[in-house]
Amino acid sequence: MPYATDVTDDRPRRGDRICGPSGPTRGTSGQVAVGTLVIFIALTLVTVATAAVLFDTAGILQSQASDTGDDTSSRLSDRLDVVATTGANITDREIKEVEVVLADSPEGSSVDLRNVTVQWLGPDIGTTLVHEDNAAAGQDTFSTVSYTDPDGTFPVLTSTEDRYALRFEPGVVFGDAGLAEGDRVDLTLVTPAGTTLPLRISIPQSLAGKDSVEL
Repeated sequence: MPYATDVTDDRPRRGDRICGPSGPTRGTSGQVAVGTLVIFIALTLVTVATAAVLFDTAGILQSQASDTGDDTSSRLSDRLDVVATTGANITDREIKEVEVVLADSPEGSSVDLRNVTVQWLGPDIGTTLVHEDNAAAGQDTFSTVSYTDPDGTFPVLTSTEDRYALRFEPGVVFGDAGLAEGDRVDLTLVTPAGTTLPLRISIPQSLAGKDSVEL
């Protein structure tokens, strides 16, 4: 008679609790959800802040571009054309009077020559001249002369038909004899808008027998 063998019955019995694999509890799941929400809010705030900075920067750049455009437009519209430069009142082989004849540029707007300044350099002096109806000795000034003024706007250049001159009298203003043979002067005309027009005046090597010369 065979011996009885002890067999363990592992089948669950009624009333036993069946435990599944271990996993996160309800509390742990809640913490994960809160952490995810915090990260999302932080990313949203960073995105909003970055967008605000970009919009602000774009606004500043647009404003600067607009200001630059307005300034460039003003400078381009306030232009002068030099029609002629002459030396006159020649005595003892020295020029006592210089005239720079101007016209309004076709692309330009009106220019009031009373508000133009002139930087004068040479031959032995450098200074800034301003408009004055009558130049007086010892004053850094120039005067204006009208040659063609169909609209009666002198001394404001308003059309390409206007011909106004800036008149310089170095002998009166600087208290010397004038511009001698071979002298050179560099002028820079500055309009009210800040446009600059450089001009070089070179006196001929000989003024003998001449009443006026083109410079």
